[in-house]
Amino acid sequence: MNELEKHYTDFWTKRLGIHFYPSEFLVRTFLSKNCPDLVLKHEYENKNVLDLACGDGRNMGLLSNLGMKVYGTEITQQICDAVMLRMEKIGISADIRVGRNNSLPFEDQSLDYIVASASVYYIDSGTNFEDNMREINRVLKPKGHIIFSLVHPDSYILDGAEELQDSHFRIKNDPLGMRNGYVFKVFKEKEHITNYFSKKYSDISIGCTADDYYGLNQVLWLLVAKKN
Repeated sequence: MNELEKHYTDFWTKRLGIHFYPSEFLVRTFLSKNCPDLVLKHEYENKNVLDLACGDGRNMGLLSNLGMKVYGTEITQQICDAVMLRMEKIGISADIRVGRNNSLPFEDQSLDYIVASASVYYIDSGTNFEDNMREINRVLKPKGHIIFSLVHPDSYILDGAEELQDSHFRIKNDPLGMRNGYVFKVFKEKEHITNYFSKKYSDISIGCTADDYYGLNQVLWLLVAKKN
């Protein structure tokens, strides 16, 4: 287990309390019917959904309540086991497996939805965002949907970051102290998102959320798209 895996295993396993709450953007995306720019049919019953890098499992209650079959990935077996136990205690069936963004333990075209809340833009050493998306495209069914949050250039996490090739950034000043040295993919403008994802996706919906948490500015792009 490398240092990043140790940090995240400790981080998530210490946060597995009784209560948990889903990301607000996922609640709005899956349930809202009055967002004028969102193109998404609310067809969830018995669909297979992957919560990519699911953390403490906070989004799985929402996904299960929608009637979907819930799958997840995390980077160590300890996190997977802890989250599955947490789900079992509240009656949620979830299949959580060890995986990386660029190496997913699922069969080709086996998933209807892939949810990535603050995760898909993490780039492992020796890889790039294209490797992540190649793997996501492999496991996602035709007409399946991706629902992502993506790093906006104004987000706090990029403070002092080193810009690399193709809008990849090496994190230098992480307030949590865990992600320094890690590489993130950043989309600088909405048009960049459209241009990148329109190669393999349609019905592209893009939003943005900007929150000032008392001096911690979290700015994210939101993306929903259907695989061709």
